[in-house]
Formats: sequence, C-alpha cells, structure tokens
Amino acid sequence: MNSSRYPALRHLFGAYFHQDFDLEYKDAEDAINGFLSLEPQQEIEASVVELHDLLKLGLSESDLERLLIRLGLAYDATSTGLTNSEWLEHVKQRLETRSNWNRNS
Repeated sequence: MNSSRYPALRHLFGAYFHQDFDLEYKDAEDAINGFLSLEPQQEIEASVVELHDLLKLGLSESDLERLLIRLGLAYDATSTGLTNSEWLEHVKQRLETRSNWNRNS
C-alpha cells in the first residue's frame, strides 16, 4: 500500500500522533481536539476523505497497522481495546462532526 496516497493523514498522524504526542496531549482525544482547533477546515475535510477511502479498502489489521506506521502514527489504539479500524472510524466520525461534512458512502 502506497502511503503517499494519504498526505492529509500523514500530516494528521505525523503532527498530532508522533512518538512524543503524549508529552503534548493528555490522550488521543486531546490530540484530535488539537487537530480540530489548529488546522484549517480544508485540512480537516481532506483527512475525512482519506480516512473514508482508507477504511473502504478493508485492509487486514496487520496490513493497516503497517500502513499507519508508514503514515507516522505512533499511537497504539489497540492499547485502549479498539482495533485500528475501529479507532480510525472514531477519528473519522469526530472529524466529520466538526467539519459538518458528510460523504455519501
């Protein structure tokens, strides 16, 4: 899977979920809030589109984990009891709510 297809996700994960994100944010929800408060609407909407497209691929959890690492994600969603797919869906829903953007599936 080519990670260059997801520049908005590379920015989201690399800037807000890097290896030291827990020094800047108290948890993943706080990092999402940071993204939503600091990034322009266009970046939020691009991230929603890319999350939608990525989830639609139906990758196995192991393939998805490898791709997420290549995209700069250092956060381990599985430590909270969610699969990577479930966590990405949660992130997408949070961003959709904030962006008032709704894509027909």
